[in-house]
Amino acid sequence: MRTSLLRLTVCSLVLLAPLSALAEWPRFRGPNGAAVFSGEVPVRWSADENIRWKVDLPGPGSSSPCVVGDLVLVTCYTGYGTTRSDTSRPDDLTRHLLCFDRRSGSLRWQRAVKTRRAEDPYRGMIQEHGYASSSPATDGKRVFVFYGKSGLFAYDLEGNELWSADLGDGSAVMGWGSAASPIVHQDVVIMNASAESEALGRKAVCLEADVTDVAAVRRMVEGAVAALGRLDILVNNAGITRDRTLRKLSPEDWAAVLNVNLTGAFNCAQAALGPMLDQGSGRIISLASVVGLMGNFGQTNYAASKGGLIAFSKSLAREVARKGITVNCVAPGFIDTEMTQAIPADVIPQIGGAPDVMAIPIENGSEIIATMNPERRSYFQCFRPARPF
Repeated sequence: MRTSLLRLTVCSLVLLAPLSALAEWPRFRGPNGAAVFSGEVPVRWSADENIRWKVDLPGPGSSSPCVVGDLVLVTCYTGYGTTRSDTSRPDDLTRHLLCFDRRSGSLRWQRAVKTRRAEDPYRGMIQEHGYASSSPATDGKRVFVFYGKSGLFAYDLEGNELWSADLGDGSAVMGWGSAASPIVHQDVVIMNASAESEALGRKAVCLEADVTDVAAVRRMVEGAVAALGRLDILVNNAGITRDRTLRKLSPEDWAAVLNVNLTGAFNCAQAALGPMLDQGSGRIISLASVVGLMGNFGQTNYAASKGGLIAFSKSLAREVARKGITVNCVAPGFIDTEMTQAIPADVIPQIGGAPDVMAIPIENGSEIIATMNPERRSYFQCFRPARPF
């Protein structure tokens, strides 16, 4: 038995031949979400081999097509965030659902929905996935598609809109929405839109600030308090490196590291103290490093910034403990982040003086922060997870 495969490129849809069996693919990861098909499929294709048809899409998308009967349905988007240099506005975003004839590739119908609420800005991970990452799903009679903050939409197989449901306009803590795809079970459509609906009782706002800019940091804190009503936890995790031996270290590289890693923490802590003192509680957690405790070759500036951060935290803890505010440091070893990926592999074992040190996944570093429960009224703690968990 042979069947067809579908592949979505940035702005085109490709159907791979042959079409001897019309197996259906009703949702993301196929029937039952198992991502398994037992028949034979083409394993090679090129511009002139095993390509049945190819069509251009109006814009980019990263969803998977779904197949029902002789129809292929796929989503994409236009108007905003189509390139990294895009200068349009979030409210110009339009999402598209396109239906193609499975045999010929001809367009059966297309429906466009202009965004009803402004989506999260086109930056960070959104630049990797865009605004059409949710795949459509079908029950054989209808097709369901999720358009983020614009909601969940249902169409019949002729393209007539049947209904739409508002699922909220929230965002995840990371600054983007849900990317899940609808699931159809009997007469129920299930949509994981926890970010938009704030189903977990959480609300997030994404605010940017240069931590070396005092005014920008104050605006960031004021914006967070205005949106969320209070400020309970500050995590100082902005950091850079400019590694050189002292003889080769320029005054500019020395100042840059101290300004971000140490002065930036001072700026953020000072701005956050206002609302924390007003509410009589708060928690300030700073990311230090074992380098701040032990030093490291070629990192006099970084070691000074992290050692200073530890001393800063100890002193601040003495000032604000009686006000219900705790101040702590985490002094990890090597955590796998974008900053540390530039470190040569042969240097990693030397970090923290541990020959068997490995990269701690960034998720584990986040768990260290999360477990520092505000209910634990610790006056000052300095954790040193130098080895992986």
